[in-house]
Amino acid sequence: MKKHSLVLVLSITALLLPLWAVDVWFSAAPGSAGNGAGYYIEATSVTYSPEGSDLWLYKNGSYAAGSSGYGGGYLSAGTTQADGGPQTIEYYAEAWDWYYYESASAWHYITIDPPANTPPFGVCDYAHAAVPAGGNMYAAGWAVDNEVGAPVVRVDILIDGNDVADADNGGDRWDVADAFGRPDYRYSGWGINYNVGSLGVGTHTLEFRAWDNEGASGTFGYRTFEVTNSSPDITLLAPAAQVVALGATLTITSHATDPDGDITWHNLDIQRPNGTWNFQGGFASGEPYSGGPVGSGGDSTRSATFTFDEIGTWYVRSWVSDSAGQNLHSATVAITVVDNVPPSIPSGLFATSITTNSFTLNWQASTDNVGMAYHHVYRNGTYIGSTNGTQTSLPISSLTSGTTYNMTVQAQDLAGNQSAQSVVLPVTTTVVPSPPTVPTGLTVSNLAATSFTLNWNASTDNIGVTQYEVYKNGVLYGATASTSLNITNLSTGTAHTMTVRARDAEGSWSALSAGLSVAMAASDTNGNGVADWLEGSLTSYDASFSTNATADTLSGTPAGAGAGATKLTVLQPGK
Repeated sequence: MKKHSLVLVLSITALLLPLWAVDVWFSAAPGSAGNGAGYYIEATSVTYSPEGSDLWLYKNGSYAAGSSGYGGGYLSAGTTQADGGPQTIEYYAEAWDWYYYESASAWHYITIDPPANTPPFGVCDYAHAAVPAGGNMYAAGWAVDNEVGAPVVRVDILIDGNDVADADNGGDRWDVADAFGRPDYRYSGWGINYNVGSLGVGTHTLEFRAWDNEGASGTFGYRTFEVTNSSPDITLLAPAAQVVALGATLTITSHATDPDGDITWHNLDIQRPNGTWNFQGGFASGEPYSGGPVGSGGDSTRSATFTFDEIGTWYVRSWVSDSAGQNLHSATVAITVVDNVPPSIPSGLFATSITTNSFTLNWQASTDNVGMAYHHVYRNGTYIGSTNGTQTSLPISSLTSGTTYNMTVQAQDLAGNQSAQSVVLPVTTTVVPSPPTVPTGLTVSNLAATSFTLNWNASTDNIGVTQYEVYKNGVLYGATASTSLNITNLSTGTAHTMTVRARDAEGSWSALSAGLSVAMAASDTNGNGVADWLEGSLTSYDASFSTNATADTLSGTPAGAGAGATKLTVLQPGK
């Protein structure tokens, strides 16, 4: 009876067994895990084999854990893991029944979260503290990210908070990798050479932003730098220093540059000989000479013509100014303006106030296109003195009497130009007065009843005798330039005392000569040789004449003779 009962129980048990001999499932398995966080995963199996079974757990195809047991029942296999994300981990569990040679398997997937995104960081090793406007600002350093597998991929340059450029990849910085003990810090060096031409003059901020391959970023290296305004430069291209004639026109050309490209004024300046700078006047109508640049704000050329209309030294320069108020002048060039037109030749020379040792030279004034400065006077070709440009006479003194001097005059204008010398004017000084010698040797010729000719020897004089005066009985009778004079209209029987004096060119007179008495023959009506006044009164006389005598003295006193007469001289006719 008992035996049949046991068979019945076994039969009932067999009816209650599953259709399979082994089964497996994940009894502990999270769906996800944090980056690097630990988690526990476990698989469980059951078998009804009377002999035993195995349980294996695999992670991404690799053995992770396992368990074996004899006889039927449950097995478990588990492990604690920690994985970096983001990724998905595949777990596979397999159970094996030894008796029936059957197996069962199960899969489970765990999502590993990405790591907490730590931003990269870095250091600016060097950056310019000041950069001239238009220049380049250089900076360099390194940037890293502490996360494994999250290298820095870009470094931005921020100026005044604005992303203006990307830094160049500076390659591996092994000094940084070694310092952090992270050889996986790759391509951490960076550098930048940024032109600041778009920035205004003044203070600006500079910082850097590093990005990793996960999109995380971090800023670092904050500092300030100055953009300074570069001074402009200017060159006067033309004219060069030179000497020009009055009225010359030159072209003035200037070239200005500015590294910052902000020329605001570019002027041409001229200083007149009187010291006044001609900033705005004197250029030909419509010509540029001041104002903003001609050309770009960084490269400007100006040109203008100018007529130099005043004698003296002019100074030419140019100047440039930028937006920061920086002014710069070019080199100054001297333009010397001269008058090369000589004045007219003095003319109309004449002398006045001539004396024995002086005279005054006179002339007509010269003319000049600018103005007269001097009249130079020459005597016998030697310079002796000058007058100003308006004075047209000069006293000449300390001369020798009776000497001829050849006088000329030369004109000089304000620029120093000289005319040719004038035509020569001979001027002779007067002689010191010296009277002529007294005339001598008075004689009579051509004696007639009522006339005769008076003759004398010529006088001598240092400058020359010009005239003789003849006196009869002390009264001026006449004058002549010769050494004889006819005396006429005399009365017969009269006697006359004749004297002569000489005059020279200076008007000096000699003394009167010794007197010469000349008696005129008496009237003889009857022609007997006896004067009418002697007729009937001469008592006795010796009619004989001495041989060759022109006159003899008769004895006795004729009745007709004048009172006190003691003798009578009778002229022998023909002698």
